[in-house]
Amino acid sequence: MPRFLSRGPRLLVLLAIVADAQKKTDTCPYIDLPREVAAVRVWDVALCGSLMGLPSSCIVNKSTCVPLPNSTAYQAVGDISKLNDTNVSIESRDRERMDLSKTVLSDKTTSITFDHIANFDLPSMFSWPFLLTKIEFMYMIDFTSSVRWPSTLTDLKFQNGTNIVFPTTYPPTLTSLTIKEITNFTLPATLPWKLSTLILDSVKMQSWPITLPGALNSLSLLNCIACPSVLDMNLFAPTIRSLVLDVTDVTEIVLGAVTDLTLRTNDKLTRLTMSEAPLKRVSISNMTIKFWIMDTETFTALQKITTPSSFINTNITVDASECIRNAGSIKQLFENDGNPVYTVCVKSQSFSSAAIAGFVAGGVVVVGLICYILYRRRKRRREMQLSTPMLSPQRQPDSHEQQHYTHKTALWNDNAFDPTQPMSPSAPRQSWSPSDNGLDQPSAPIFSPASVPVPLKMRNVPSAPPKEDLEEIDMKVEASDVKVKASAAPKSEPSMAPPFTAQDGGRNAKMPVEAESTTGNARVCIVCFDGPQDAACVPCGHNALCMDCAEHLLKQKERPCPVCRQRIREVLRIYRG
Repeated sequence: MPRFLSRGPRLLVLLAIVADAQKKTDTCPYIDLPREVAAVRVWDVALCGSLMGLPSSCIVNKSTCVPLPNSTAYQAVGDISKLNDTNVSIESRDRERMDLSKTVLSDKTTSITFDHIANFDLPSMFSWPFLLTKIEFMYMIDFTSSVRWPSTLTDLKFQNGTNIVFPTTYPPTLTSLTIKEITNFTLPATLPWKLSTLILDSVKMQSWPITLPGALNSLSLLNCIACPSVLDMNLFAPTIRSLVLDVTDVTEIVLGAVTDLTLRTNDKLTRLTMSEAPLKRVSISNMTIKFWIMDTETFTALQKITTPSSFINTNITVDASECIRNAGSIKQLFENDGNPVYTVCVKSQSFSSAAIAGFVAGGVVVVGLICYILYRRRKRRREMQLSTPMLSPQRQPDSHEQQHYTHKTALWNDNAFDPTQPMSPSAPRQSWSPSDNGLDQPSAPIFSPASVPVPLKMRNVPSAPPKEDLEEIDMKVEASDVKVKASAAPKSEPSMAPPFTAQDGGRNAKMPVEAESTTGNARVCIVCFDGPQDAACVPCGHNALCMDCAEHLLKQKERPCPVCRQRIREVLRIYRG
């Protein structure tokens, strides 16, 4: 009996351990995982106990949740949300399939690495951490999954692998893509437009994309097989600022806007062209460059930022005949003070693209200014023509003189007009029909000094008086009183008679008269009061102007007849016998 009592405490401890194991077996959340899963990686205080002090590993039996040695290979990942590390690595030690159906990641996780996993697949309910920005796939086997990318991903890397089918689409937020030690790789036709860094290391390319993203500013080609032989950065990727070429098949480079250049062991690269390249760093090693051409600006910048140590185990020469054909001259990068001789071809100074753009912009401004000045001058000239008065300022009547006017409705010779004879249909007559503007108004008469004492002060005599002036004229003057003697007229002025009306019965009708001058029967122009009336307006037929005034009138836009205001099409000269 005492012996049994002495073994009692040990028995109680054993019973407690068995009971605890039975309890974990009944409550283990991973017991329903697939049959091929034997161990689960977790990070749980209740399951790991004292093992929580380890960095990031606690492996338990999937059926009993009993902790296993830390070196045990696991085939599934459970709840690791209590991890404080922001970088999580999930690795298959036996290169087996990894079950992620019960995986719970920490919200603090920013980077995840999947390593040596076969048949990688993400369950539909898998949830990415909110702060995740970087994902790495390393040494994957049979990677054919179509990944549902997190919306916060910016950095993606694929390194080595067997039988990998790469995704055809990538997250739009991606800014950096690294492909390393991959065969049979093809870049998609389009890459995310925010992608700024592209690294291709030991990649056998099947084809190159037509265009690279507009935001790309860093390109690294390392051990690149089947890379393009000619890289014209102005066409291929004009936004690239950093270029690294290490063991490539590239034979010629046109740098463009590259500021950081690294060239290592490019045996086929023999030609290098720089034009307005804003270089800030250059490192060239294990290279033989047979022709390096640049402009004066680039040559000056290259001398400032490089030293002989920037060129390691490198030989740089230039073909003199080819340099001359390119309108250049051979120059040395450094002095001969014990330094290797590096000769390059420097082209003659020419205008830079910025200067050319400035010249073009200046030319556009000058042309625009000239067009504006011509437009203003033409507009001002048109306004002056429209505002030019019909009456010549040199012949305006004195405003202080008293002038007497009578109506004149016909401009043919008064002596040739016989009131007793029938009027020819072709003879010009005063039109009293409605004018072109639709107003029922008679044709505007013109005036001439007469014996009828009608005082009128003239300041600016128009070519045709308005209707109000006609009312001031005595419409009841007899036709016999209209005749004016040449000696009674102080100046040679046009005269007019009232229109012929049917109410006068033809007996006391006021007959049209001609302007008479002080020298005889010669008629004078009603505009300048100087030249003879030797111009006839067509089509109206009025003969009241001299040829000088008629030619001036034809230069105006409206061309109104000074008698009837009808538009003048042309003017005919009249020769009198």
